[in-house]
Amino acid sequence: MTPLPPARLTHRTLFTSGPGPGTETARIYLGGELDLTTGPDLITAVTMNLTLQPRSLRIDLTGLDFMDSAGLRHLEHAAELAARAGTELVLCGIPRPLVRRLLAHTRTPLRTPLRRLATPPVRPASGPVPAPVRGVGTGQAPPRPRPRRRRARAGRAWWTRIIR
Repeated sequence: MTPLPPARLTHRTLFTSGPGPGTETARIYLGGELDLTTGPDLITAVTMNLTLQPRSLRIDLTGLDFMDSAGLRHLEHAAELAARAGTELVLCGIPRPLVRRLLAHTRTPLRTPLRRLATPPVRPASGPVPAPVRGVGTGQAPPRPRPRRRRARAGRAWWTRIIR
């Protein structure tokens, strides 16, 4: 059995500055795989870029072939580092279908600043309120489960005739 090749993450950084002070933007272009083994490379690249104190940090996911939940956690850690440094972190680019599906399932925003990746959106306070469940905090007994219907079985004599 041949071992699998190690996962690789490539990154390239483009640092641009605008017309005035405090308008610098760092953009990290990712390629390859972002998972448990390559996540520290991303954190290193983000930390190096944050030492230059850009106004915003954009992570381009276009070249990313694969990302799992550990890679998503590393992106969340990068967002926390950027928030502590006072830098806006934005995911951008058009990711490949596998990465796009992971972002869609976890409701991770693209092209908007990241606050916390793993928190689901908060439902507004207005709108219909669900009815209380009987037996939960109402003082009433919970409803009894309905008995399951048993399927009718053929008699033993019937099976004996079939087998002979």
